[in-house]
Amino acid sequence: MKEQNLKSYEDNSTTKHIFRVPVDSQHFKDTIEVGKPYTEILPYLPAEEQLKQIAKAGIVRYWGSPPGKSNNRTFKLLTDGDELLCYRSGKYVAMATIAFSLINPSLARYSWKGETK
Repeated sequence: MKEQNLKSYEDNSTTKHIFRVPVDSQHFKDTIEVGKPYTEILPYLPAEEQLKQIAKAGIVRYWGSPPGKSNNRTFKLLTDGDELLCYRSGKYVAMATIAFSLINPSLARYSWKGETK
């Protein structure tokens, strides 16, 4: 994980949160490390302009999790600007900032090939 300078949030902006989220090797590689072409996931998302803004060089990187009591509770707490601290096998492997969030079973099935309900 690359080091980043820490900012002071002493201004009057909304307090942001950091969420620890598990990632597995293959899904992490597919959707976060490599990402998916913007045009490939566009059919699954309702906000084309928002997606264009977060795509870098035509690639969108995103995280998701299967439904479950704990995951649903955490997901409802996520807000734009919050940070995800991704971990695997007891080690932190990445940090990301939430641009927007949505619950999208179709995108989950497409991204993780039916491994989610």
